[in-house]
Amino acid sequence: MGIELQPASLDIIKPRSMPFKRLSGWNPGTVIVLDALRKQRNINDYEGDPISNQAVIECIKQAEQLYQVVYSWIADNRPDLA
Repeated sequence: MGIELQPASLDIIKPRSMPFKRLSGWNPGTVIVLDALRKQRNINDYEGDPISNQAVIECIKQAEQLYQVVYSWIADNRPDLA
């Protein structure tokens, strides 16, 4: 999973845990991008700062990739839920 955003454009934090690294195809670094996008959304909610088109596009891209990884994991490990 490629991450297209530049690190300088994100408020990068170090995640405390990586519960998803057991998912096949999961890039734990994606958690950092998703958290940065969440923080941008929160700033928008509280301060009204606009969210860039690039951030929205990246958020949709990351959500689609996460969906595919989770769906694949469920199909492989919990076929009763697929």
